Amino acid sequence: NAAITVAERTVDAAERASRAEIILQIDERFTQFDHVNKAFRDQTIERFLLPDERGLDQWSDVDKYMGVFERIHSFVELNLMDIGFVWDFYGYRYVNVVRSEVVRERCLKKQQSSWFRFIDLGQQMQCYLDASIPTNLRSPEQEPGHYLAMITDPETSALPSMPKVNQSIP
Repeated sequence: NAAITVAERTVDAAERASRAEIILQIDERFTQFDHVNKAFRDQTIERFLLPDERGLDQWSDVDKYMGVFERIHSFVELNLMDIGFVWDFYGYRYVNVVRSEVVRERCLKKQQSSWFRFIDLGQQMQCYLDASIPTNLRSPEQEPGHYLAMITDPETSALPSMPKVNQSIP
């Protein structure tokens, strides 16, 4: 019995270390895109996306930044990260992205099938918020469905349709 207990503790410690490593890698990846985060946070993303003097825009960096959320989604689906943890540590970044009209139009509406993991992560965070924050403690931004409403089709009031997410990472 003692050997089994030691083995279980060893596996537990290794699992916690692995999860901690994932979190550090996500943080490092987000740090690589601080300039994108700043543009979203300061609500200057539309200006940030304008072509520079060479005619180049920053869409590829925005795509990569949003792609970090898709990786997070995969970690949540594989039960390597808890959705509450994701909201607490990365929710503000997600909200800053979906606040951008240009991103909502280009990515979340016109290219929604390409961004279904990003959108599904938002749905999971919204469900977490709706279930975990008591009504009397909510700010207007925390009202049920608030963030999902930002990416809802205003004509049909429907969320983008998304395929069922496979548990495996491609």
